[in-house]
Amino acid sequence: MTSIPKSLKEAIDKTDRRYCSYCLTSEVNRFNPRTQEWNEHFAWTLDDTKIQGLTSTGRATVVQLKLNNPLIVEARFRWKINGWHPPDDI
Repeated sequence: MTSIPKSLKEAIDKTDRRYCSYCLTSEVNRFNPRTQEWNEHFAWTLDDTKIQGLTSTGRATVVQLKLNNPLIVEARFRWKINGWHPPDDI
């Protein structure tokens, strides 16, 4: 991932109000488990192996952190077979 210099980021934020002039998308914050509720932003798919983003914050977090990469989806499938997944406390 390319790093944007702080001065350029601040200029873009001020000029374009946090919208990208190139792709016309807005900046979205990632999920913060310390201040936000998991169930408000995410849900399990019907087979309990993938995380589905319910809000823009949830969707951005799933994509940026690659929460549904093939390796973890396979692990969740195996955990489910053994009764270890999905977690009860979410």
